[in-house]
This record gives sequence, structure tokens and C-alpha cells, in this order.
Amino acid sequence: MRSSKIYRSRSIRGIFCVLLLAFAEAGARAPAQTGHTAQRFWQQFQAAVAASDKQRIAGLTVFPFRHPSLRVTASGALDRAEFLNKFDLIFSRGVRRQVARGQLRQVTKADLRAAEREGLDACGEPGDYVVHFLPGEQINYDDDDEAFLHLVFRQINGRFMLHRVIGCN
Repeated sequence: MRSSKIYRSRSIRGIFCVLLLAFAEAGARAPAQTGHTAQRFWQQFQAAVAASDKQRIAGLTVFPFRHPSLRVTASGALDRAEFLNKFDLIFSRGVRRQVARGQLRQVTKADLRAAEREGLDACGEPGDYVVHFLPGEQINYDDDDEAFLHLVFRQINGRFMLHRVIGCN
């Protein structure tokens, strides 16, 4: 009788260990899957911007869409119709260049601490994805849209979406 209890106890522990390892492995893979999904989304977004596909981009955007430029909106936010109407101002030459030559980078708490330490405006919140130029890319600092405006993306309900434009360094 005692040996069957020991056997059951070991079996339960064994099953528990297998489940624990499975959950740990799934958790370890989640960031890579999110990163892969973000990159796939980014490639689709780049293609839509290159094609000036306003409707497709609007379908990948959260509304109301926030933008800091008074040239784009006095209220700071646009609905879908306003977004489509102001598309060429939102996706200026500098922003299009960012999309074509930039990469999507996830914002971390370390990024926020570094920006604060250096007295810079932070680009997004932890977990957001922001477009940055690749190292070595020449940036035209006379063009604010290219140098300081960044597209911010968020994963909302499991789907990556253009969330807003932010002015940051």
C-alpha cells in the first residue's frame, strides 16, 4: 500500500514538473513570438506606406489618433476621416524616410531612465514600439519630422497598431 502512495506521489510530482517546464518554455518563447509578430507587422506597414495606401494604414491605426503638430491638428487628435484627409501631413517626407529606413524598437524602462538622465523627451512607454533610424544613418536635423517625430505602435488586443506620433529625441 505504501509503495503505491509513493508511486502516485512521484507520478504527481513528475506531471507537475513536466507542466512547469512546459509553461516556462512557453513563457520564454513569448517575447520572441511577439518580436517576430512585430517585425512581420512592421514589414506590412512599411509596404503600405511605400504604396501610400491610406486605407490600409488607417486600418492599422488606433482612433482617435494623437499627433503633436498643430499643422496636423489643433486638438491633438484625429478621427479616421481627419486622418485620411491629413495623411500627407502625417506621413511627411521625413516620416516616410523613417518608415523606409528605420527599424521598430521596443521601448524599455532603461530607455526611459536614460532619457530622463540626459534631459531628453522619452519616446513612448515601456512595451511600446517606436521607429528609430539604424545606427550610422544620416539624419537631417533641420527637418523636425525626420529628426524628432516618431511613430509609436502598441499591441492592442493581440494586434499591432499605429498608436500615435510623438515628438522625442
